[in-house]
Amino acid sequence: MTATQKSLVFFVNGHKIVEDNPNPTTTLLQYLRRKLKLTGTKNGCNQGGCGSCTVMMSWWHKTEQQLKHSSVNACLILVCQLHGYAITTVEGVGSTRHGLSKVQTRLIESFGIQCGFCTPGMVMTMHTLLQNDNNPSEQSLEKVLEGNLCRCTGYRPIVDAFRTFCKKDCSNREECAGGDIEDICRDDTDRNKTPQGSSNYKGGEQLQFPNELQNETTTCLDFRSGDWCWFRPLTLGAVLSLMDQHSDFHIIMGATNLGEQIKTKVITHGTLISCTHVEEMMVFEQTDDCLTIGAALTLTDIAERLEACTLSPSGRGLRGHVISAMQDSLRWLANQQIRNQATLGGHVTIGDPRSDLCVVLMAAGATAVVASKDGSREIELDNQFFITDGIISLGRTDILVSVKVPINPVNTYVAYYKQPSEGYAALNGCFYVSISESGHIDDLSICFGSALSTTRKLVTASSLAKGRCPDNSALALVCDGIERDFELESGVTVSKYKQKLACSFMVKFLREIQIMLKPNEKQDVNGLMWTPCEGQQVYQAPSPGQPAYDTVGCPVPIVSSPALATGEAMFLDDMPRFENELYVQPVLSTRAHAQITCIDKIVAMATPGVVDFLDASSVPGENLWGLFIQDEPLFAEHEVFCVGQIICAIVATSEEAAQRAADLVRVTYVDLPSILTIEEAIAADSYFEYNSHPIECGDPDKHFPHCDFVVEGLVRSGLQEHFYLEPSGALVVPKNESGEMEIFTTSQTLSFCQSSASRILGIPMNKIIVRQKRLGGGFGGREYRTPLMFGPAAVAAHRWGKPARTIMERSVDFKTTGKRHEFMSKYKVGFRRDGMLEAVSIHFYVNAGYTLDVSSAILDTACFKADAAYKTPVFAVYGHICKTNIPSNTSMRSFGTVEAVFVMEAILCKVADTPGLDQEHVRELNMYKEGSLTHYKRKLENCMLQRCWRECMLQSKFGERKTAVDLYNRYMYLN
Repeated sequence: MTATQKSLVFFVNGHKIVEDNPNPTTTLLQYLRRKLKLTGTKNGCNQGGCGSCTVMMSWWHKTEQQLKHSSVNACLILVCQLHGYAITTVEGVGSTRHGLSKVQTRLIESFGIQCGFCTPGMVMTMHTLLQNDNNPSEQSLEKVLEGNLCRCTGYRPIVDAFRTFCKKDCSNREECAGGDIEDICRDDTDRNKTPQGSSNYKGGEQLQFPNELQNETTTCLDFRSGDWCWFRPLTLGAVLSLMDQHSDFHIIMGATNLGEQIKTKVITHGTLISCTHVEEMMVFEQTDDCLTIGAALTLTDIAERLEACTLSPSGRGLRGHVISAMQDSLRWLANQQIRNQATLGGHVTIGDPRSDLCVVLMAAGATAVVASKDGSREIELDNQFFITDGIISLGRTDILVSVKVPINPVNTYVAYYKQPSEGYAALNGCFYVSISESGHIDDLSICFGSALSTTRKLVTASSLAKGRCPDNSALALVCDGIERDFELESGVTVSKYKQKLACSFMVKFLREIQIMLKPNEKQDVNGLMWTPCEGQQVYQAPSPGQPAYDTVGCPVPIVSSPALATGEAMFLDDMPRFENELYVQPVLSTRAHAQITCIDKIVAMATPGVVDFLDASSVPGENLWGLFIQDEPLFAEHEVFCVGQIICAIVATSEEAAQRAADLVRVTYVDLPSILTIEEAIAADSYFEYNSHPIECGDPDKHFPHCDFVVEGLVRSGLQEHFYLEPSGALVVPKNESGEMEIFTTSQTLSFCQSSASRILGIPMNKIIVRQKRLGGGFGGREYRTPLMFGPAAVAAHRWGKPARTIMERSVDFKTTGKRHEFMSKYKVGFRRDGMLEAVSIHFYVNAGYTLDVSSAILDTACFKADAAYKTPVFAVYGHICKTNIPSNTSMRSFGTVEAVFVMEAILCKVADTPGLDQEHVRELNMYKEGSLTHYKRKLENCMLQRCWRECMLQSKFGERKTAVDLYNRYMYLN
């Protein structure tokens, strides 16, 4: 009988951790930051999307008898999953006290650090790669970095730093085509040497894996804590037995989906059965006609084993083979950290319509091996298996054991396509075709994801091509069928974009079939070939004789870069907790516009750890705040004006208690009419007063009748989230001396915080100190929305005389703090036949949200920048600020400029397209010249626009590239 372990045992940075009663809902990120005080692992998105919490997970693979490493997101890994594993955080890689690692040093010396919030995650991703391969390829480097976001530095210096560890492939480099390769590559080779001038330099020695874990026997686990149980059985029979014994069970694999449901309180109690070590679910078997893949294998495991299949003598990795299609889908599925954790079983059973691999399995005719207490059976992964979003046909007592994928025979072709969108697929598709000896289509399977409510095979469209030659007539027939099937399957009209995208996938697939049928013709196969990321930075080098102490003009790393690279630099939420600290959690509106009839706080206040409830009546000073006018309430009074507006807040002794209680506050509303869009605001005449005068240079309406062409149009630019990586928040510390208050905040405008806090608390500004040492990104989003971040905590600290902290979860931040302004711009343009502009009139409509914030300043900037780089003799621009029921939009990088320039560039495109001119010709024709006068009467001196344009065209080889594209498109059209 297999022994059962009651205590959780794992290692962190070489130190043994033993937990007798681990909480199954605790994530590794929470455990590291709160229990072990290792704050180098950052909490960015808390959803596995940014990579700032990346750590290295190591284990001894008993079957392969080798040490394995993988990078994972600490925010997704549940601590109970770590039994028998060793975790390495950025603190275990290097430190300023004991020396930096090679990875940290080279990142600093390549200037790959700006705000530094993402840096520990970057370090851990690269460190893990080097533990697995001390001479990785550039492709491997870029692949692993896909899971790490950087919002301010940019990837060029980061990739440059890490590329010094990579082996060089000179076979395809243009500069290596001639000359002595040793001379040409010497510079690259030298970069792989130890950097000079690194006093805190430490070698990248291999980690010592704990012998205790290497020699440990795999055991069953049984952890219990509160309303939760955690089991880790080792056999399928044990899994089925536990499912029979516990009616509240949840099967957990990689926890990338179920773990999120636990964090967001969708699941609040139950029995978690981890199947990651179940022998029957970890198989990978290959025969001549089938692949059997265990449900507990991670997506990375599957990709590695498929790669081994492609190296077999049969050459199964060729384009058109089902193995190649699976590899394509896995390559573009999520990111490396997610693939290292997510499993096949979880990927299939969550029934997400955006699933990348499921669409391939469906097209290939795969079957699911399902077990229950009544036995096992096989179910085809078809339209009956995937019912709708999140729902599949498996019963409550069924468990997916493995998936069988048929190997497609000769004269068949399988291909996968995807159009990404924010990590997921805007549309993905997989097509399977069987070709007869006569060259006709015997069978066709057309499967799509992300278009309908679930992964779907289009049965009717698939049948239309049967018996036909794979030519353009068959293509037209199938594309018509795709559009009809989309409408029939969904009951509504699928967007034109997705319909066209689906047909473009089919065009590519048909092209590949035609190439397959002509094996003797050397032609391009549709599909993007990977090429290394390249970038250049050009700057003036300092004088050769410049003294070392004179840093003017010299590239110098930022002073805090060593602390940032090692995770020692403290951001707001890294600051140690005070012993008597309170935590404040806001309660947000769920209505766009409504009257508040009741706030039921009784159950919330009874929650253990809750000490207070805050609303508008709790504010000691003024409840209204703002930049130009005080029109935004800290807490809603009687009425809410947008989803995400703060209604009240819970004050508790811990973050968990505050969040739990805030979820229990019940708000009753009576809905009122709401205005959400610019069009609705225009129809309702809902505007803020805008006192700036229109900028007019002549009267376009009088000039339009004299133009060769007059065109009207509408241009939109949407909302944009700032997505600074560091969560917004504040720590407010009362000094208990003359009512003084110290505020640590994630703000870009400390003086505005000081004046707003003075207004809210009703105390003089000179008694308020606002501190901010560093920010994990800002981009304008933390300039004038910060009272929402510190206000409730300041009120709590003032009332209780204790430190109060609030850290906005990413979802709360998204709902509350506003975004880049949405613009709707109506234009009218008059121009000559040669494309010369003569008159332009633009009306900007901006969606301000429910308060003014900085919208008037944004619109002022847009009106001044509306000309972009082009001279228009007669020009007029007008602005309108729309008042709507969405969170107030705010400043963002380029502050109205990019929206205005986008409109003018769209106008130039229309001007070029109308008479059929080249766009680059029209742009150059209308570009400002030396001495030109702008629409706001400024004379341009030292105007370098045309010179920059010519140099860009020359350096980019624009003409050559355009000719090549035209030739390729003409060839593809004719064939």
